[in-house]
Amino acid sequence: MTDYSVYAGDIEQVLNKYPLLGASGFKYYDKVYYKTKERHEEVFVRDREYMKSSDALVQFAAARRWLRKQTKGVQRLANSYGLKHRAERAEGTYIPNGVFIAAAVAEGFKITKPDGPNVRINVLMGNLSKVY
Repeated sequence: MTDYSVYAGDIEQVLNKYPLLGASGFKYYDKVYYKTKERHEEVFVRDREYMKSSDALVQFAAARRWLRKQTKGVQRLANSYGLKHRAERAEGTYIPNGVFIAAAVAEGFKITKPDGPNVRINVLMGNLSKVY
């Protein structure tokens, strides 16, 4: 049985570097979805805590496994939300957007400034792992 707690320090480093990163991605207030800023803050705090959970560590390991099979690109950048879906199909498990972003950072991929909850990641699109 794998001890996923070895990834806790890696996630903690990413969270320290990106204080607005939570399980859903980067903090982004959508007034239609959250209705109030107070509700948004509650959800963000919960998302942030989730990033340290045992479930998140398993998902983080799966995302890193998939990312290790990818090539770092220079010019074209892929959307984190689309990439996480590819990783989910390949790994056979759900991976939250923020957990995927944290895994990409931990694997040395570069991310852009957030565009809503998502970022662009320097994964070379032509070489994406096609293992589903």
